[in-house]
Amino acid sequence: MNVPILPVNSGDAALDAGNRAIVWLGKISTGSNYADIRLVGSLDGLHIRAQMMDETVQAGDVLTFTVKGVALVARYPATNGWTIAMRCGTTCRGWDATTVIPWSTFGGMPLAGATWTLSVKLTDVDGALTPTASTWPPAGAGSLYWGEPDYRGATIAGMQQLNLPLSGDSMLGGATDCGAPDYPNYFPTWGQRNWGTSPYVNVQAQWDAADWPCYSKYYAQWSLAGLPAGAQIVSATLEMRQFGNAGYEPGDTGATVFQLFEVKSAWNESTVGQGPACNRESRARAVYQVPATCEIPNFFCNPGLPVTFDVTEIVRRAASENRTWASVGLYTAAGQYHSGKYLYSREGTEPPVIHIGYVTRAPP
Repeated sequence: MNVPILPVNSGDAALDAGNRAIVWLGKISTGSNYADIRLVGSLDGLHIRAQMMDETVQAGDVLTFTVKGVALVARYPATNGWTIAMRCGTTCRGWDATTVIPWSTFGGMPLAGATWTLSVKLTDVDGALTPTASTWPPAGAGSLYWGEPDYRGATIAGMQQLNLPLSGDSMLGGATDCGAPDYPNYFPTWGQRNWGTSPYVNVQAQWDAADWPCYSKYYAQWSLAGLPAGAQIVSATLEMRQFGNAGYEPGDTGATVFQLFEVKSAWNESTVGQGPACNRESRARAVYQVPATCEIPNFFCNPGLPVTFDVTEIVRRAASENRTWASVGLYTAAGQYHSGKYLYSREGTEPPVIHIGYVTRAPP
């Protein structure tokens, strides 16, 4: 997990949700538990925002972070040093926990490029004699890398280009209508709903855990079989077309930072469920609201606007491991209402294209 360190103090606008790293664990279903975790560093400490999706919020639910060997524990309904809130009305959506941990807790502020151990465990009571638990990573210990590595591709003389369609893609979660088919009881079916044949893609999240039925991720995969033997990857981009965004009025949505994650487990768009595990964050970029000329009167751009995502490091890693395919997951830590951005899938009017630049000699 690559976590930014920003040279600001608590309260600064730069610590907005969209500028945070995000990781998730567990699954959404009856009797299971799931959490989205947002992290960012500032001059005064480690900022944590955790959203737990849980239909039976009760005392005894616990979220535990182990960072650099230090245990940080948030217990529902109250824990010193944490702001904890429940998201329940006639039904429960979950609870959330927010805090800032001073650097002195870990022996000092990290330098950019430092790596700390990190693991997360969500223990959920749900009225059971034996509480259930979800962990990140699923086994072993994870790594928290401080800063954002430069994974950008380049353009060099003699570079050749391979243009490829996607071999599979799928939108997961709330899609473009906040999980409408699962309303009002989302937990039994929302997590397994398959949008693999949808012509549309939405990536969306929010600061308020009560609205998680609107959250949406996207996965895409493509073949590398067309790369010649010995090809050295110089650049790779996923080009998509954006035709609209969420919101009721022009200007509702703002900018949404999409985060790209390497996926190393094979998956099928017709059976993807809640999605394969993501290995590490690769790149992030902001996707903006469509211009007013599109938003009035119908929020629709035709043709769609090109949006490119740098997947160079994802393709390099796949090629270095002799895989004949590569895959990426897209999600966001965005906090604003209506953060969703709408793009075409491979079944849509303007399907995504992968552009891979390579040379057959050692790159400079």
